[in-house]
Amino acid sequence: MADTKVRSALDFCSAVPLPYQPRDVLTIAGIEPTDDRLGATQNDLVCHNPDGDQPYFDNTKGTIGPYYVSPQAAVTLIDSTDASRSRMVPATVDELRVVLDKCKQHYPVAPPFSCGPNFYHVDYNSAGLIIRITQLWQS
Repeated sequence: MADTKVRSALDFCSAVPLPYQPRDVLTIAGIEPTDDRLGATQNDLVCHNPDGDQPYFDNTKGTIGPYYVSPQAAVTLIDSTDASRSRMVPATVDELRVVLDKCKQHYPVAPPFSCGPNFYHVDYNSAGLIIRITQLWQS
């Protein structure tokens, strides 16, 4: 089962040692249905915000890649039916593809999914293929 706690930039900034690399947190534009190519942007982690606000992910970089996702990748998304945003639900790559496509077109998404934060922590296998995608909350 997926993590029960929704993680955010604050969680990465609070961890010692810092388990973060920019290539590990992506803003995903979409997943191609034919070759499982991800359109994505890397995110910088801003722990010490000069405005004094919470840490956040900065996605001002251009698209970097290409990224490829395994069709069997483990996906966990934030449960939109939980007002406290403290629960994750499992999903498939196909469900994530549908969510991304509908959100891009501003269409509603079926619960428990939503057009929530477009920040995902990804894990890679030794060949560089994404094998785990976990949605993150933007602080």
